[in-house]
Amino acid sequence: MTTKFYTFTALFEKEPGTKETYNVSVPALPGCLTFGESKKEAEFMIQDALMGYLETVLENGLPIAPNQQVKAKRKSSYTKDIVVGIKQEVMVGLPAHETARFARA
Repeated sequence: MTTKFYTFTALFEKEPGTKETYNVSVPALPGCLTFGESKKEAEFMIQDALMGYLETVLENGLPIAPNQQVKAKRKSSYTKDIVVGIKQEVMVGLPAHETARFARA
């Protein structure tokens, strides 16, 4: 079993009218988004969402889109590179999309 690491840029945008709630997305991966009621929680939540997103893509034999570098457009927003490790067990002789089994690193 090997672990492959993926790095994606996440965009954190403070929710207007809240003390510290952040909406988070990974622009390179449509639908990979979440939120947190603090910066720390938002960072944890996007790491979990990113891991689940990538596991689903890989389990379905789909290609992973390349990362997109983005910049925060407002003072209340920021970006951060998120790294996740996906454990893979690949059996020799079968197509990768049929052989890979994934577990959280």
